Amino acid sequence: PAELPPVPEEVEIADAEYPAIGVRHFAEINATLAQTTTVEPTTDSVLTVYETVQQQMPTSEDLDGFLSAHQAGVMQLSVAYCTALVNDTSRRATYFSGFDFSSNYAAAFSTTGRAQVIDPLMSALLAAEIDVDGSSTPLTTQPDPADMRAELNNLIDTMSSADTSTVVIATCATAVGSAVMLLQ
Repeated sequence: PAELPPVPEEVEIADAEYPAIGVRHFAEINATLAQTTTVEPTTDSVLTVYETVQQQMPTSEDLDGFLSAHQAGVMQLSVAYCTALVNDTSRRATYFSGFDFSSNYAAAFSTTGRAQVIDPLMSALLAAEIDVDGSSTPLTTQPDPADMRAELNNLIDTMSSADTSTVVIATCATAVGSAVMLLQ
């Protein structure tokens, strides 16, 4: 019989450097969007989109493997979750407490109205400020809350010709579909 090659001696592998961050894979993205928006992943409209885009979402946490098609799938699913949230009058009244969806753009998106839309989204996405040396400061590994608020306000400003619900859906999808949700 043929002789087997000798078993190599144990090879020592140098410590490989692994990235400190990665992306959520498709199931984690779906679960995070459900938790962030309070919409059940089994909601018909969400489930339909999830089943459609599941193949175009990340399958691993490897940041190097993240493609533009992945982001397109994430955004489509984010829009589905936010649309389901806004279309459910009871759920949206709880989530965006006090916001008047029946008002026109100018009345709805006053300073107070903007806060009623942006604050719950930021609360759902950002870690609470932590006490460091007696002062509350945001974690250094998350976006600056002031920058995030400014970006969401800018988006609302650019959508002044859209109806109120559409502006809220777009603001919601932009926030929950962003890197803030995607990176881990």
